[in-house]
Amino acid sequence: MEVFLLPQAVEDLDEFYEPLRSEILSRLEVLAEFPSIGIAMCAEFSGYRCLIFSPLVRAVYTVRGEKVLVAYIRHTSRKVKK
Repeated sequence: MEVFLLPQAVEDLDEFYEPLRSEILSRLEVLAEFPSIGIAMCAEFSGYRCLIFSPLVRAVYTVRGEKVLVAYIRHTSRKVKK
């Protein structure tokens, strides 16, 4: 499998500083081998999974065929954009 960052995830990643940004990218690459590692989400987020990097950082992604699509990466103290 291959991991792709969707435009919002790229924008989110730009808000993190090194070395955390590199650590996030490294952890996301694990999804290529283990795409089901994240916690399955439900309700309106059915079909998505959440990968928690620390108590403060999480990524939401979905698997489509042979692609892992990272929708967004958030610091949990940030408000969700509407």
